[in-house]
Amino acid sequence: MDSKNVKIIDIEKISDLLKSYTKATAMVSALLDLEGNILCQSGWQQICTKFHRINPDAAKNCHKSDTIIASNLQVGSKYNIYKCLNGLVDVAVPIMVNGKHVYNLFTGQFLTESPDEEFFIEQAKKFSFDKKEYMNALSYVPIFSEAEIKDKLLFLSQMTEMIVELSLTKNDNDKTSIALKESEQKFRSLYDNAPLSYQSLNEDGSFKDINPTWLTTLGYERDEVIGKYYNDFLHPDWQAHFKENFPKFKKRGYVNDVQFKIRHKAGHYLDISFEGCIGYLPDGSFKQTYCVFQDITERKKAEESLKESEQRLQNTFDLSPSIISKVNIDKGYFIEVNKAVTKILGYKVEEFISIPFMELIHPDDRLGATTEISEQLSGKEVDFFENRYLCKDGTYKWIAWHGTKADENGVVTAIGTDIHDRKIAEQELTKYREKLEELVKERTINLEEKNKELEKFNDLFVDREFRIKELKDEIKNLEKK
Repeated sequence: MDSKNVKIIDIEKISDLLKSYTKATAMVSALLDLEGNILCQSGWQQICTKFHRINPDAAKNCHKSDTIIASNLQVGSKYNIYKCLNGLVDVAVPIMVNGKHVYNLFTGQFLTESPDEEFFIEQAKKFSFDKKEYMNALSYVPIFSEAEIKDKLLFLSQMTEMIVELSLTKNDNDKTSIALKESEQKFRSLYDNAPLSYQSLNEDGSFKDINPTWLTTLGYERDEVIGKYYNDFLHPDWQAHFKENFPKFKKRGYVNDVQFKIRHKAGHYLDISFEGCIGYLPDGSFKQTYCVFQDITERKKAEESLKESEQRLQNTFDLSPSIISKVNIDKGYFIEVNKAVTKILGYKVEEFISIPFMELIHPDDRLGATTEISEQLSGKEVDFFENRYLCKDGTYKWIAWHGTKADENGVVTAIGTDIHDRKIAEQELTKYREKLEELVKERTINLEEKNKELEKFNDLFVDREFRIKELKDEIKNLEKK
């Protein structure tokens, strides 16, 4: 079958499938014809779209890699894994229709192990990329084991083949019957063997089929589900939503990332995310739904936990008694500051960040502040410094700052604490200490002078006592005579 002559009647369904696949797996995807033309794509990594693909020299590596991975696909091979010249892993999967190779499905832009940062740093230097932004883009590239890749590719390639087959215009009824039969067989394989939960609903919303993974995930036996209404398994809060939107799903033909709460046999509820499409009979009438869902309960809990953490962080920022700020010391402005600046210095937040920070520092402290800024910009760690800051009422207050060293953009995160009363007390204590030292010095001089006079009197007293003794001795001698 010549892919040039294949008329796609609804490429949008394939595009939606690829988008859903990207959401579910974090793996990017694209469907190309055999001439290399991109028919649809989804979720390409920023490291490719913002760096590799737009840089002429790096793009040459991309073109070489695309050519190599496509040329290595052999009829009968399920996929070809290839590490591109720019350091990421790509996978090509042949899309077979009626035994013929008609499309190539590309997925990838991931890693199979932790990235070799030295390789990417050297690559950023080689192609003159912004190192910080390039390495940040690298941090978003997912890492998958080969086992994970195989599981994900099995579902995507089979589902894509199924949609392609159902989307091709058929001129021959026999070919149509064969294609439908093969599609049914592939769906059965997906239902029985896929690692994700699958279900099929009748037009009235009752269960027509489910796969073993569905039963394992929710704990039911097959006869407890088949023929029952899907809506009866949903959380009461979601039942009205299903009744309203199921007819819209049948009319539209597909859904992406539709979330419900579904009851486990044990009684608790799981958060699930659905992707699916409608299957039609040869005459175009409704046949059944084909849906896959993921258990996203842990992801929802993680999202709620993240929201709570972000809220706690925001509360800490808003309610902190200290000034928390981000400062671009290279440009001389506050980028962000919390409300504590109003209580401590009297400014509204928008007023404070509009004033160059050197104008807020006491003139006598600016030389020291300039030295600290120079050290921070040079990469030195200046964790603590004190300055007098101008209050809105014209007075100055002592603020002690604890900050990080400047990043590559000259931005410092700092916490400012009001130490004005302590500094004033220290200054008063210093003055008192100086006065006390002067008083002690004066008293010491007086004491030394008195000691000198005392020594004189002592000398006179000793001389007198010595003279009296001599006289007594002389009298004794005279008495003897």
